[in-house]
Amino acid sequence: MRLDRIGYEFVQYIPRDLEEGQLYISLEYAVTAHLCCCGCGTEVSLPLSPVEWKLIFDGPEVSLTPSVGRPGWSCESHYIIRQGRVLWLESLTPEIAAAHIQRADAGRAAYYGRDDESPNEESPHEGLWRKLKRRFGW
Repeated sequence: MRLDRIGYEFVQYIPRDLEEGQLYISLEYAVTAHLCCCGCGTEVSLPLSPVEWKLIFDGPEVSLTPSVGRPGWSCESHYIIRQGRVLWLESLTPEIAAAHIQRADAGRAAYYGRDDESPNEESPHEGLWRKLKRRFGW
């Protein structure tokens, strides 16, 4: 049964058994988990970060962006969670999924710094590994 609303619970650890209609949020581990909102039982785990999914908590409700869905899911679900509501979107076609992946890859590259940066350039969001490589000339 497709859900129109989803509740939430802040937890330290994601429970082993997820309850339908509940979004579990671990800020300590920067991850969310829930059962697919279509009712198929697929466990959905989403990392929270500036370049992955973002959680918006406005007090009574939560929102999660960008959309949730993955090509290859047998249920073909694709939705957004906005203020506790599940907003259903069209199924992800391979072309739309490829565009989403390309945009996400570009966002990660921009945030963490590209491999083609010159060794002396610093990115304000440069990762630790890249800083070590640059500093020690690896």
